[in-house]
Amino acid sequence: MRLFSKLSVIEEYNTIKHLASLSEKAIKKTHIAEERAIYASKCKNSFQYYFRENNGNRSFVKSEDHQSVRKYVQHEYNVKLNKALTRNKHILEKFLEQYDFSGAEGVYERMPEAKRVLVNPIIPSDEQFIEEWKKQFPGGQNTFPEEAIYETENGESVRSKSEKILADLFLKHGIPYSYEPHVSLSNGRTVYPDFALLNLPQRKTVFWEHLGLLSNEDYAAKNFEKICEYEKSGIILGDNLIVSTESESIPLDIKLIEKKLNMFLL
Repeated sequence: MRLFSKLSVIEEYNTIKHLASLSEKAIKKTHIAEERAIYASKCKNSFQYYFRENNGNRSFVKSEDHQSVRKYVQHEYNVKLNKALTRNKHILEKFLEQYDFSGAEGVYERMPEAKRVLVNPIIPSDEQFIEEWKKQFPGGQNTFPEEAIYETENGESVRSKSEKILADLFLKHGIPYSYEPHVSLSNGRTVYPDFALLNLPQRKTVFWEHLGLLSNEDYAAKNFEKICEYEKSGIILGDNLIVSTESESIPLDIKLIEKKLNMFLL
């Protein structure tokens, strides 16, 4: 895995910035003219609350007045949260300004070729990583007879028009992929997912299954069982397993496919 993903840091920064804005609005919404210290003690299965007065004494708050306590405690939370978020926002701003995301990873690539050939890099380049990944997941392992052949833009033969569309989309977006590699599950069964793909920014393998005959009950039941076996082997739907679907009445949704590519692979 790479040291840092600039995109992930920016996403974290934007999330913190958004939450800080929400907390600022919440502070204004509570309309606290003057903050008051709240003390609490536990009595059996409930809490008792006290205000600290200006003279330092505590005044007991009756249960019917707990709503007023809630207002002050909510304001206290909003203020503390805003301070924590603002502090982290400033830290990330400095981090993004100063951190060289390509510094360590680019050391090898910036070396002259005559020296690179003599080096075994600790952090492999993208090209080296992709090359080793493809060795781990060689394609074309499924020996089941092919009923139809469709040729992809990358020159592979696939079994369906939808698989061709998927492969061509992977190629278009520069996503390394392997068609029908073999994968051994924890129960000893060998399966051949339609695609193994590489999320290069995270250097993570993701498997893709296309279910093209969901209107067929036997087909749907068989593939549901297969997905369950995947998950028992740590290949989890929505994490490192993606599924696309279609049926006789519902065609392949290209926009949804593009959305999944952006979510899980780019």
